[in-house]
Amino acid sequence: MLAVNPILRLLGIILFLFIILKFGMSIMKLFVTLLFYKYFIIVLIIAGIAFFIYKTSPFKQKNKK
Repeated sequence: MLAVNPILRLLGIILFLFIILKFGMSIMKLFVTLLFYKYFIIVLIIAGIAFFIYKTSPFKQKNKK
């Protein structure tokens, strides 16, 4: 059993590397797409906050005066 375990681990590593190589491009595409959507959502949130600040700023200016 002790002699079989390193062979199984080696086969597992080879299989894992093969899966990474086989699906690497699609995983990268998915990751890039998720990253793009994440940044797009962040930009939308920033735009929303900026718009909210822009809309509420006249009230803040009135309070200061």
